[in-house]
Parts: sequence; C-alpha cells; structure tokens
Amino acid sequence: MKLLTFFILIALFTTAYSAEIPDAHPPMDHSTIFKHADKTTADIESMRQAEVVEVINTSGYTYIEIIQDDKPVWIAVPTTVVKVGDTVHYSDSLPVENHSSQSLNRTFESVIFLNKVVINSDK
Repeated sequence: MKLLTFFILIALFTTAYSAEIPDAHPPMDHSTIFKHADKTTADIESMRQAEVVEVINTSGYTYIEIIQDDKPVWIAVPTTVVKVGDTVHYSDSLPVENHSSQSLNRTFESVIFLNKVVINSDK
C-alpha cells in the first residue's frame, strides 16, 4: 500500500511540475489564430493595424516587426503566413521585455505575444 501511495504521489508531483509555465512564457494555444473570414468588420475596426516591415519565422512562432506610434515594435504569433508589406490587425497586449529566442539566438528588447492577427483585411 505504501508503494502504491508513493507512486501516486510521484505521478502527482510530476504532473504538477510539468504543468507549470513561467510567467513570461509565450502563449501556447495555437488554435485561436484567425483570418479575416473569421471576424466581422466591426471586430476588425476595433483592432490596431500596422504595416509589416520584417518577418522572421521559427518552428513555433512568426515574429513580425511593425511600426506602432512611429516606433518599431515586434509582435509574435503562432506560425502563420505573412509577408513584408501586408497589413496586420491586432489587439493590444503587454510586451515581454528582453525576450530571448533560443531558436533565433537573439534577444528582443521588447516583443508582444499574441494569439491572433488578421492579415490584409478589407474594411
């Protein structure tokens, strides 16, 4: 009986430990990416918009540089197809400061992680 209890406790601790995600970790829900067809014009009009000036793809994310309030800003979304010159519509979110991307071997001064963007939508 003690052995069974021991294994149950080990399983619980292992599950609890592996479920913890650091506060600054990017979102992991890749199911919420949406395109223009998924949103109404009113939804899109309530979002910010910017032109894409640089795109960097990794295995899990697409990093998109935009100009926001006359300043360059990086946003990151789960991997999606976007190119320089596209217009992206997105909701505001808080940035992650000094984000280190191991796959790019690069530290971003600031990057905003988002679950979704709308690309090249017509109002």
